[in-house]
Amino acid sequence: MTKLYPFFCLCLVVLFSHCHKEETLDAAIPNYLSSNRILVDVTEAKSLNPYLNDSLMKANDIVMVGENHSVSNNAPNRLLFIRGVHQFTDTLYYFPELSFAACQLLNHYLKTGDEVLLQFLYTNYKGSLEYTKENYAFWQDLRAYTQGLASTKKLIVVGLDLEHQSLNALRYMRLLFESPPPQSIDTIVTNIKNKASLNYRLASDQNWLRQYRELILSNQSAFRSYLGDKYNDLEFTLINMQQTVDFMISNSSLPLRENKIWDNFKRLYPTLPQGKWFGQWGSYHALQRSSTHPALASFMRYNLESPVKGRVVTFFSFYENCNYMNPNTGDAFRLTNIQSENPFSPLATTSYTAFKLDKADSPFRSRMLWWGTEEKLTEGNTLDYFQYVLYVKNSSAMKIYK
Repeated sequence: MTKLYPFFCLCLVVLFSHCHKEETLDAAIPNYLSSNRILVDVTEAKSLNPYLNDSLMKANDIVMVGENHSVSNNAPNRLLFIRGVHQFTDTLYYFPELSFAACQLLNHYLKTGDEVLLQFLYTNYKGSLEYTKENYAFWQDLRAYTQGLASTKKLIVVGLDLEHQSLNALRYMRLLFESPPPQSIDTIVTNIKNKASLNYRLASDQNWLRQYRELILSNQSAFRSYLGDKYNDLEFTLINMQQTVDFMISNSSLPLRENKIWDNFKRLYPTLPQGKWFGQWGSYHALQRSSTHPALASFMRYNLESPVKGRVVTFFSFYENCNYMNPNTGDAFRLTNIQSENPFSPLATTSYTAFKLDKADSPFRSRMLWWGTEEKLTEGNTLDYFQYVLYVKNSSAMKIYK
């Protein structure tokens, strides 16, 4: 027993040291957070400026916010980020979690103010979490913002998601075909314009899509002459519609959807002039590392093929005592996606608080600190996944569009 005594003493010393280190680290978390937070006023355009600053924007080309959809406070937050990021670039690409064709129609709305077109788009979002009055009003607010921009400033909406709403894709092709086509392709154009609906799950509609894509490719020269630069948009829309078919027949495989979104980004990014990108997506898409399949932000930050490798920053949203909207009924359901005992809540003394996690002395650099309830993140450290937290308290749910 005497021989074992030094061994037990050593074990106690190691255990005590480990516990003391844990206590020191845990005490360091609220101390660090209290010195690295902003109590955000969403009505103040420059409220996020201490974080959306020159050094952040020089180091990153992509800014993403991960959210839970249809929470009321998400909408003013969007415009706040757009204003903040746009300060540091002449051209801002806003990429919402919407399809390519829908975003092309939204660009048309921002230019023309065509409310009938915006109403058409949102009618087709029925049954989805996009189908809210607040999301509709956001585009009206965004148009007001773009109307006041200096001539050197541009905002372009870019859609990376699949064409889930086929009516929006068909409507965009009709917009492309507004001017009279050459006689050689008149029948093809007319038949596409007359296509009233398309169900991705129906074999007949799958065949129609394949047939008209082949017809356009076999008459590519005439279509290029007819549409000019917009030919590429037509081709991209058709490719994206075919990708949506693939997604539907795969029983809506989420990894497949994420791969297609990533392919869309890789295809579009090199075709656009230099600028900064801002996107607000569901939380999973904005995580730069995942416990399951890589998400969009993960591909962007780490993939060897990424044109923005290492130049991505994520703001991850936690919600306490909030509500989100049921997209089918409009009913509000309670949302709290963080454990009740967490270090952010006591410091989040307003409805909207931002925390910076990535300073040199941050405890979030040394291990995985995670209080979320929807994902189980255990590997690496917190900054592998996101660099900022947006803490939202006491928000109502958005209201159903109609």
